[in-house]
Amino acid sequence: MSEKKIAYKPLIDFQSFEIAERLIAAVYSMEDDGIEIVYPGMKMPSAASVKVDAIGLVPWPPVEDIEDGLGEDFGEYEEMDDPAKMLREYFNRVYDGVCDEETEGYLYNLEQAAEAAGFEVVEKDFGEA
Repeated sequence: MSEKKIAYKPLIDFQSFEIAERLIAAVYSMEDDGIEIVYPGMKMPSAASVKVDAIGLVPWPPVEDIEDGLGEDFGEYEEMDDPAKMLREYFNRVYDGVCDEETEGYLYNLEQAAEAAGFEVVEKDFGEA
């Protein structure tokens, strides 16, 4: 019997202001390790269809949410082409007890989809950016 494939989820304290830093660190680390990342809204691959041993689950808010949160300043951040800076500003502006629940919800949905696709979800501390 083959080993179950892993879906890494970043260790995040949803009651703190470190959410953006944790998400950014997870993305950079996963990219450096060659781990395919699945974001909210993406189709979850089946465990049997992926060629690697692990994928990453990153609850990065969808662009529409970030655009709503940044309002008229969204275009300025989009032109910078710096997703990390944009995400930090998004969480700085909208952190009012709402975005943490939304982000936690995105992660929960990713976990459920990964488990349904045959992955074992494992929490991993990727540190902070």
